Amino acid sequence: MTPTHLYGDGGPIVVVPARIAAWLERHAGLDQLRVAQRAGDPEVYDTLLSLHLAALAWRATATGTPVRQEPAPAPLWLGTTAAAGQLGLAPRTVRLACETGTLPARRIDGRWRIALEDLQHYRATRAA
Repeated sequence: MTPTHLYGDGGPIVVVPARIAAWLERHAGLDQLRVAQRAGDPEVYDTLLSLHLAALAWRATATGTPVRQEPAPAPLWLGTTAAAGQLGLAPRTVRLACETGTLPARRIDGRWRIALEDLQHYRATRAA
């Protein structure tokens, strides 16, 4: 697989799309790392801050909520029927995606709950 986000002749530069920055922040713990680097390496902190701001901007367009600096907005949760309606799929298909782990979800009181941000990532993955 050829990397599509790697640029630069004098040295490699990686361009990270805002959706990927939001995914990394949520699943790789970049928020905690960014906070820990405030007094550390200034270049590392600047890069992590740039990823954070890109993630905030993406979340604002994906969820329709205004950009907030700190703390990050809590995830909005959907049931399988609502998620299916947004994806244009059958609720059974969404439940199967949750059961197999293809669509990240939590089981709360016997029902699947899907974070809106995870639904946006899933939609983008299916489109690709």
